[in-house]
Amino acid sequence: MYRNDSLFTQLIDFLPKVLPLINPAIKDSYFPTTLNEYPVLKYQSNGFPGISNYPSRVDISNLFRPSYGNTPPKVNLEASEGYLVMLEMLMAMPEIIAYYSTPNKKKDDDKWFAFACADIIENFVERYYYLHGDVFDLSKFVDIYIPFENYIYAENLGFDISVPILFVKFETDFYQLVPGIKIRRISDEVQRGRYKIKSYSPAILESVMMSATHELVLENYYYKKPLNYFQDPFGDAKIYPHMLIEQFFTTLKIATDITSGYAQILIHPINWVGNYVSDITSLLGTSVRNYPGFFDDYLWNKEEFQKVSDDQLEEVKSIFTGVYKSEKNQINFALKRFYKSTLRAEEEDIIVDLIIALEMLLSDSEKNEITHKLALRISTLLSKHLPEKYEPLAVFANVKKIYAYRSGIVHGNYKTKQIKEIKTADNTTVPIVNLANEYLREILSTVIHEPKYLEATVIDKLLLTGSL
Repeated sequence: MYRNDSLFTQLIDFLPKVLPLINPAIKDSYFPTTLNEYPVLKYQSNGFPGISNYPSRVDISNLFRPSYGNTPPKVNLEASEGYLVMLEMLMAMPEIIAYYSTPNKKKDDDKWFAFACADIIENFVERYYYLHGDVFDLSKFVDIYIPFENYIYAENLGFDISVPILFVKFETDFYQLVPGIKIRRISDEVQRGRYKIKSYSPAILESVMMSATHELVLENYYYKKPLNYFQDPFGDAKIYPHMLIEQFFTTLKIATDITSGYAQILIHPINWVGNYVSDITSLLGTSVRNYPGFFDDYLWNKEEFQKVSDDQLEEVKSIFTGVYKSEKNQINFALKRFYKSTLRAEEEDIIVDLIIALEMLLSDSEKNEITHKLALRISTLLSKHLPEKYEPLAVFANVKKIYAYRSGIVHGNYKTKQIKEIKTADNTTVPIVNLANEYLREILSTVIHEPKYLEATVIDKLLLTGSL
């Protein structure tokens, strides 16, 4: 049943003897040490989670080590029956030697290796105690032991990837987008578990990172197990499918006009674990800074945030499915530019991204009169598919103004850059960058649903004849 029956047998004989010693040792401690940064989950009035480090729990690892003055530890694991047998067993296992040995160091001189093997035993004791207390139950221990054994003997590791969706709420707890990709509510245990998953750079505010109630989940990924304990492939942001993740956030923007982003990518191991930490759910991953800069401006203090309805999710699904199945480079390139525009801080940069995306979708191989042709094609598509919202002459004129603004930026025309708004038919004004964003959203939605419009000649035929 187990890959190493001898080790398992020793452990299930060892734990029932050690666990009952812990609570008396805690009571005998005058001022027991508590765990550092033990995550206690709380929810803000706006519904987003936060983490407090109080109250904490007793750090029982200190009971297993000599206290001040070299007095004996309160719970002496090394003196317990069976401990040295287990330790020698671990230190002789080829898989343990290969994984935990310090690179380029002889075994007899490798103090780290001996410490790591001792820590494995201690880790089992701590995990069981934090989850289940001091009464041993075989079935509960099996649930702790099997994932570790699976990890030690594995060649490839199976896992799901999840990406917390920042500052957006959803009406539903679960929604399937396509097979293997879904949106789900983040459980309380995952909220606690992801708290410490951070990279050293770039710096990300904890209040931003934690402001998510739901996550995008990508299922059934595999990666080669690290050859050595000192390797951490899952901390490298480059290994993750950023293009697919960004496509989701872009389709969310297209369907709802809600700007979101992500600050973490999480690994959910499928029945394996390399190391346990107290009672916290075992997750891996890294932090990334893929969200707009204004998220850092105390956005988490807002009381109200937009919520994605079930009807909107249907549209998200429809657009995402089209993108997911599309092999059109035009769509992928335009989506990438649109996504980048949502992360920009300067309007000048945003408008350039939006125009490039529109040109990629609707231009042709001929470079003459590109502004005129784009204005005609955009007004044709929008008025055809949303006639109640868009009047073709107004859209045509607006696109010309958008291009004039963009040209002023590109060519350094100071006066043009000051004209940042367009007056609409009802005598109100709208920022040029907002209107360009709106037009691109609608055009993307149209061509994703009906890819035939990626052929400029199809739009030109519609323009000239009124039909296809």
